[in-house]
Amino acid sequence: QAGGRQPNAAQTIDDIGKLLELARGKRGAFYLADLTFKSNGPPDVKGAGLLQLGDKTAEGQKLLEAMQGRTAKEKVSAVKIGERNFFRIQLVEPMPPVTWGVVGEYLVVGIGDGELEGLIHRMNGQPPAWLKDIRARLSVPRISSVTYANAGRLVKLVAAEARSAEAEKVLAALGLDKLNRFAAIDGLDENGCVTRALL
Repeated sequence: QAGGRQPNAAQTIDDIGKLLELARGKRGAFYLADLTFKSNGPPDVKGAGLLQLGDKTAEGQKLLEAMQGRTAKEKVSAVKIGERNFFRIQLVEPMPPVTWGVVGEYLVVGIGDGELEGLIHRMNGQPPAWLKDIRARLSVPRISSVTYANAGRLVKLVAAEARSAEAEKVLAALGLDKLNRFAAIDGLDENGCVTRALL
């Protein structure tokens, strides 16, 4: 389309804006479970997330279905997990597949094989031990966001990617090889905004 956006691209941008508006102020959780670098090609990524849209869930699902409908049909397939129907998208090989759908009032998405199944299995379970621990240690009356990172694993990934004994020496000299985890909780107390962090 001369002098402007392609029709599909324009509609997708508009739909993304609508989806972001639906998501504003809603509760959600997202995680990266694994990241493995390869000598050639993109890294292997595994992760998942969910977003509670409440009475806007069906509207959000329609927007996502419309957006994926503008991609090549052979890249999208219908899959069944338990009794529920989901969509699986294989964007570009060898990128991991993305699986998404609706569970109750949540939009859910998984990146990589088995990640969405794992997320759905955990949705009605008890909070993990690490989350209970940091909530107890970093007490905030009204929680806005929780961040948690396996810092030790990240440092090892950086060292392995550098492929250099010198890099390992630098990490050790800075004490970064002793890192275990990082956690932070943001929110409100009786006086205002508060952030508590643990390294």
